[in-house]
Amino acid sequence: DEGVTWSRLGDLPRGTPVRSIAVDPSDARNLLAAGSSLYRSTDGGEHWLAVAADTDRVMFHPASPGAALGLSYYSSSLRVSNDSGMSWSEPPPVLSPVAATADRFVPRSYYVVDDSNSVQRSTDGGTTWQRLGTFWFGDGGGVWRDPGVLTLDPVAGAHLLWTSNLLARAEIRRYVPATDLGESVLILPDKMASAVIADPLTAGRYWVTASTDGLPATSALHESIDGALTWNDVGVVHATILAADATSAGLVYGVDARGFARSVDSGRTWTSRTRGVPNGIMSAVSLRPDVQEEMVAAGAGFGIALSTDGGATWNDSNAGVTVKAIETLARAA
Repeated sequence: DEGVTWSRLGDLPRGTPVRSIAVDPSDARNLLAAGSSLYRSTDGGEHWLAVAADTDRVMFHPASPGAALGLSYYSSSLRVSNDSGMSWSEPPPVLSPVAATADRFVPRSYYVVDDSNSVQRSTDGGTTWQRLGTFWFGDGGGVWRDPGVLTLDPVAGAHLLWTSNLLARAEIRRYVPATDLGESVLILPDKMASAVIADPLTAGRYWVTASTDGLPATSALHESIDGALTWNDVGVVHATILAADATSAGLVYGVDARGFARSVDSGRTWTSRTRGVPNGIMSAVSLRPDVQEEMVAAGAGFGIALSTDGGATWNDSNAGVTVKAIETLARAA
C-alpha cells in the first residue's frame, strides 16, 4: 500500500544483518536478502531459505528474467544464479571483486571492478568473465578504501563510474568499454563522497556531494553535464543529494543536519522539509515513479515516514515496524 503499513517478513531469523535487498523484476514475490548470508523468499517474504553464504550485496538483472548476482567484498567472492536465486554457483576466479552492476541494456551482462582496479565483463549471466581494462587509480594504490559504488551510464550504457573513498580522499573514476579508456575524473582531498546521482531527465548530468570529516563539517556539491568527463564545483551546500525526481528537471531530494530537504534548482539551494518527522538520521528515500512528489523515507530515530506532497509534510508510516532504525529501502517494480 505504498508504505502506509508494514509487516515483518516472515521467518527470516531475528537479528539477521540485511545490507541489500533485491526484488525480482519478473515476479515481485521473489525476493533476495543479503547480509552475512544470502536468503531467498518466493512468497513475498512470508518464508525464507538460506541459499548461499558470504554475500553482502545482491541484485537481479533488470533485463534477464531469472538472472541474479551476489557479491561479498569482505570475503572477495562472487556467485551467480540463473534460476531466480534457487541455486548459485561460483564462476572461475574473478580477482577480489569490489563492486558490481548489471548492464540494463544488454541481457545477462554484468560489470565488476576488482581490487586491482580492473574492469571485468560477463555477457552470459556471470558464468565466464573477460577482463576489459583498468580504472586509472592515481597514487592511491595500496591504501584502505571502501568498496565504493559502480554506476552504469543510465542513458546508453556508454561508460562506467566508480565512486569510492580512500583513506584520505574521495575519487571518481570513469571507464569507457568501447575505447578501453579509464581515467580519474574527480579527486577530492580530505573529503568523503556520497554515491553519484544521475539526472533521470538529462543525459550526461550527474551530481555528487562531498563532505569533510572535521568540525565544523561542510559539504560541497559537484556537478557534471558532459557524462562525468569534467566536474564543476558548485560550492558549499547544506545537504547531501539522495535522489533525483524523474518527473521534474532539477528537482532533487536529500538530507541536511535537520533531516529531509528539497531543492528545485539542482541542489544549489535547499529547503528543510521535516514537518511531521522527528529528528533523526535519514538514510534512504524511495520516490514513487508514477506519482510526482510521493515518496517514502527511512532512517534512524523515526523509522519510516510517508509524504504525498514532496516532503512538505510527513506522516508516520511505522504500522507493523518493530525496529525504528532502517538502513535501506527497495521498491518493487
